[in-house]
Amino acid sequence: MPTATVVITRRGQEVAVLHAEVARNIWRRARGLMGRNRLADDGGMLFVYPWRRTVRIWMAGVAMSLDVLFIDGGGKVVKIVTNLPPGSARSVSSGRSVRRVLEVAAGMSARAGIDVGDYVEMRPDDPNRRPPWVRMISGLRARLAQLMGRWT
Repeated sequence: MPTATVVITRRGQEVAVLHAEVARNIWRRARGLMGRNRLADDGGMLFVYPWRRTVRIWMAGVAMSLDVLFIDGGGKVVKIVTNLPPGSARSVSSGRSVRRVLEVAAGMSARAGIDVGDYVEMRPDDPNRRPPWVRMISGLRARLAQLMGRWT
C-alpha cells in the first residue's frame, strides 16, 4: 500500500508529522484498518476519495480505538471524532462533504494539539512514483514521439 508523510499545520506552523498508509481505491478504503491490533504513535491511514462526499466511518473489525479527522477539499480539518471504540458497528458521519479522512491512534489528536481549522498536507514518500497507468501513457507518448521523429 502506498504511504505518505502527512503534515498538519496551523497558521503555517507544523503541528504534527505522521507517516500514513494511503487508501485511494474502494477496496483499500473498505478494508481500512480492519484486522490491525495497533498503530504507531506517528502512524495512520489516510482515505482519499475521488470527489467530495459525506463520509461515514465505522469501527467494525478494527481492534483498537481511533481518532478520526475529516478533511475538506482544501485540506482543512472540518471535524474531529476522538476515541472511537474498537469493534463498534455505530457509524460516524463527516456531517458535510469531505475529500479525505485521516485515522490515527486514539488520543493522538489531543496529544499533538490538532484542532478543527488546521490544515493537512500529503507528501508522497516517493515523489517519483507514479501510478502504472501514468507510466504507461508516458511510455506511449515517448514511443509515439520517437516514431514521429522517424517519419519527418
